[in-house]
Amino acid sequence: MNKKFRFIKKVFVVVLLILSIGIQGVTANASDKEYKKLEELTFEEISTAALNFAKDFCELPLEIGEIIPIYNYDYQLIGYSVSYLYDNISYGYIDFDFTNEEFINDFSIQEEALSPLESLSKRVLSFCQEYEVEKILLKGNYLEYTIVLTDINGNKYYYSRENGIISSDGFKEKADELRKLYGDLYSSGTIYYSARAIFTNSYISGSTVLEGPTYMQKFTPSLSALSQGLFETLNNRYACAVAALTEIAAQEGILVTGYSDLDDRIMYTFDALWSYTNTYVDHSNNGYDYGSTYDSDIGPGMLTHCYDMGKYSTVYNTTTSPSYTFYKTAVTDNASSTFSYRIYINELGTTIVAGHTVNVVGYCKASYSGSVSYYLIVANGWDYATTQYINISNVDFINNYGVRFYIS
Repeated sequence: MNKKFRFIKKVFVVVLLILSIGIQGVTANASDKEYKKLEELTFEEISTAALNFAKDFCELPLEIGEIIPIYNYDYQLIGYSVSYLYDNISYGYIDFDFTNEEFINDFSIQEEALSPLESLSKRVLSFCQEYEVEKILLKGNYLEYTIVLTDINGNKYYYSRENGIISSDGFKEKADELRKLYGDLYSSGTIYYSARAIFTNSYISGSTVLEGPTYMQKFTPSLSALSQGLFETLNNRYACAVAALTEIAAQEGILVTGYSDLDDRIMYTFDALWSYTNTYVDHSNNGYDYGSTYDSDIGPGMLTHCYDMGKYSTVYNTTTSPSYTFYKTAVTDNASSTFSYRIYINELGTTIVAGHTVNVVGYCKASYSGSVSYYLIVANGWDYATTQYINISNVDFINNYGVRFYIS
């Protein structure tokens, strides 16, 4: 069995050089073996790292919004989620996860992009306003976050996209099973990190960005990145693969015709693609149906829709374990593409395979201290109508699947 995380089993060396970050820190060479616990990292140091990173992706004078601690299910501190502001407007986030060797788990730097805490809070409070949301994140797998809720009586509940709202007892059962499944990440003890890979001024000069960020020419934010909430509102159901294909139909200009309202065209395209991809309902929650789609149905389903829209010369190609180059070629060719992946997670005591499919709209390659990270720029298809950067080089996927469409 391939496990979800690559665990870091060594104690990391702290090298917070005063000259490199311009603040009071620890001066040490690697051979000195000076150690600093993650809890001892100051918000000033975290802010400096986040702002230095952002300078390669945005020329605006960003400010730091909130710095939210990320814990595993044993409430061990494993990282931070940092949100950006520009002119007091949300402008994205970066998540530092020190259980991963690449450290940067996920980020999105653009106008109105919400952090995981903002996104999940907005979603749960849209249908349950009696809760207060704690300023922390709990992490169970690669991109699954849980937020902690408190009701008026002081009772705690836990909310995630995968599980909805569950009680404290339900959450404890899940944490116990995750300890058995994932081992070291949920074991006792302090997690240490190396500051060298993140706290560096090299991002100020931009010298560590090797490629991109590059978007496909057809990318249009209002069409290529549609939110889960939109589909729930329009269709009362959601499936990530169908959402990704609907986004592709929108950016390719092949939404169904005969309707003047854009939302109607999106709604009926989504319904058609649900049928063409043989998507089925696997569970319901809060009045919405949620579906699953087999990888092998993504290409044929989209092809059927393309034929409906008169695109008879459309072709597609697929690959298992798609590489960064596969998507770089798609973007260069201005071809739409999807990325599907599966990972092991635990759902209330049972080990299951969870999957997700996204619309890939760009790519980026960057280097950290000689370690190269490969990012796909994707329309996540969950709660926010923005793109995100996903570092595909730091995850142990069970398997991946890619589809590249040449629509004409």
